[in-house]
Amino acid sequence: MIDELIERVEKGEGADRELDGAIHVALFPDSAASRFITGAYRSEWWKFGTPQGLVYRTENGGGLPLPSYTTSLDAVIALIEEKLPGWHADVDFGASLAEDGTLGARLFRPLCNPPGNFTGDAKSPARAALSAFLKAHKEQHDAAR
Repeated sequence: MIDELIERVEKGEGADRELDGAIHVALFPDSAASRFITGAYRSEWWKFGTPQGLVYRTENGGGLPLPSYTTSLDAVIALIEEKLPGWHADVDFGASLAEDGTLGARLFRPLCNPPGNFTGDAKSPARAALSAFLKAHKEQHDAAR
């Protein structure tokens, strides 16, 4: 599942609220927003002018904010801080710009222990960092099994 999300992040461009929702469900399956997205409380998506971007609208008129992972570097940094505390992200805006317009991002383990980092390539800084995060998160999740 995570591999599919990584592929969608790296191949896509711009905002993708469906992908944002799929990422949120994968990373926070027990959150209120995930229960509304996947559960019996399915409703329509509405976009409001909030800092969080998309808000999931419930039947009773309430709304749940959903971060804009595919467009917001701040949202991706918040993911890294919450899910991989102590890790460090580096997005390269120039040196790694490939001929196809992709940017590179690297995610480093705390104190390089064990050594190694994760890289992501995409058309925007947020997507590149998100790709690197998803790869690191997948390894951490797989290692915990």
